[in-house]
Amino acid sequence: MEFFVQFCRNVERIAEWPIGPFRIGTEQLKRTKEQSPVIRLFSRRPSTKPLVIGVGAPKAGTTWLAQYFNNRPDCSRPPLKEMHFFNNLSEDGLKKLSTRIERRMNEMNPEPNQRRRMEHYKALVDAGRSSDADYLSALRFRVPEETLKYEFTPAYALLGEDILRRMNALTEDVRFIYLLRDPIDRTWSQARMMAMQRSGLGKDRVWAKEYTEEQLANMIADANQIVASALSAKSANVLKFSRYSETLLRLKSAVPEKNLYIGFFEELFDQREIKRICKFLGLSFVAADFEATYSYSFNAKMETELKERLMEYFAVDFQETLRLVGRTPSEWKPYS
Repeated sequence: MEFFVQFCRNVERIAEWPIGPFRIGTEQLKRTKEQSPVIRLFSRRPSTKPLVIGVGAPKAGTTWLAQYFNNRPDCSRPPLKEMHFFNNLSEDGLKKLSTRIERRMNEMNPEPNQRRRMEHYKALVDAGRSSDADYLSALRFRVPEETLKYEFTPAYALLGEDILRRMNALTEDVRFIYLLRDPIDRTWSQARMMAMQRSGLGKDRVWAKEYTEEQLANMIADANQIVASALSAKSANVLKFSRYSETLLRLKSAVPEKNLYIGFFEELFDQREIKRICKFLGLSFVAADFEATYSYSFNAKMETELKERLMEYFAVDFQETLRLVGRTPSEWKPYS
C-alpha cells in the first residue's frame, strides 16, 4: 500500500514537470483526479481523524448533532447530511438516491462548492457506482484532507449486520454514533413529522404556525392514524426505529465496542455530553449552541389509548435495551 501511495504522489510530481513527454499540466491532472475516485482515494495522505457514521435513530437528535459538526472548522460536512448510500445499493435504490440528491439540490440552493460536491455524488450514483471507494470519494471530494469526515443517515439503523460490517471496514478507523430517545416520544415525533409532510403546508409554514385550526386538527388526526396503522401492521418503520435492541444487537456484533457511541436524546443538549462525544471522536471540545433548532413540527398530544398500546408494545424491547446499554435516562417512561 505504501508503495502505491508513493507511486501516485510521484505521478503528480512528474505531471507538473515543465518539459518532456510526461507534461500533462496541472489542470488536466486536477480533472483526472476529480474524475477518478481510485486515484483520489489512494494518492492522498491518510487522515489521522476517524470516519464518523451516525446510524440513527430518526427524531433522536441526529440533525442537530450533524449541524454541530457542520459548524466546526475541523469537520467537513458531507454532500448530504443523509447520504443514504448503504441503504440504496441496488439498481432501483440508486435511481431513488439520484432523485433524492436532485431534489435536495433544488431545495437547498447550495453554495458553489457544496453544489459541486452534490453533483459529483449524483454523477457517481447515476453511473451505478456503489463501491466503498465511491462512497469515500463522495465524502472526500473538494474538502481539506485533514478534516473529520462524517454523515448521519438514520435509515442505517435498519441495515443488516453484513452491511454494518462492510461499513466498519471502510477505513482503519470508523466510529459509529447511535442516539436513542424514549420510544414513545420518538415514535410520536416521527408520526407528527410525517403528518406535517403529508399536509402539503411545508415545514416553514408549520414552524411559523401559519396554519388554520382545521389544518392543525387534520395534522393531529393524521399523526394519530399513522401510529394506529403502524400498531395494526406491527412492522411499519415508524415502530421499527424505536425497537432499539434489534439495532443494538446488530451494531454490537459488527462494530468493536470502542468504536460505538450510544447516546440519548434526553442528555444530548448538555455541554458535558458534547465533551464526551468530542472525546470519543478525538476532537477538541467546542461548546455547542443549544438555542439552535433544526427540526420542524407541530405540538400535539397523542391519544391516550394509543399511548397505552405503545407502552405495552415496547415493554419487551425496553427491557432488552436496558440490558444491552445498562441504563436509560430518568426521563424515559417506566415500560414494564
